[in-house]
Amino acid sequence: MNIKQEIILQSYRDRMSQRQIAHELEISRKTVKKYLVEFELLVKSHPNFTTAFRTYSVQAPAYDVSNSTEVKMTKELQDRINALLTENDRQRKLGLGKQLLNGRDIYDIVLQEGYSISYSSVCAFIFQQKRGKETGGFYPTAGGSWQLL
Repeated sequence: MNIKQEIILQSYRDRMSQRQIAHELEISRKTVKKYLVEFELLVKSHPNFTTAFRTYSVQAPAYDVSNSTEVKMTKELQDRINALLTENDRQRKLGLGKQLLNGRDIYDIVLQEGYSISYSSVCAFIFQQKRGKETGGFYPTAGGSWQLL
């Protein structure tokens, strides 16, 4: 039995509240409410409860994408941030640690260049890039010395 069927049956047959259903099925109460409202609209347009139940339980979920926003982290912006991170790596290797750009500096640069993105998106991308470059540190070798991974 799928989740929609469980919600409908528990609501109508077992007379459980939305909160009880959500707790028992371990889903959001808003999800329970959404499915019940959708089903009640369908019941009004069908001759009886059984046909409405059969029709509703086999319907695929419908998602409202009318208010979805465009993706702001474009490939072009990723390339620009990666270029700034590469420049940071170059300066770090030259011993210029005080001139490194932090997340806020990179965010300010991309804003000045005309990109429209949030600070948290920039930081998340930087974190993701840094995590991919981690080496893992040093590990002991058989000879008793340490070697960089």
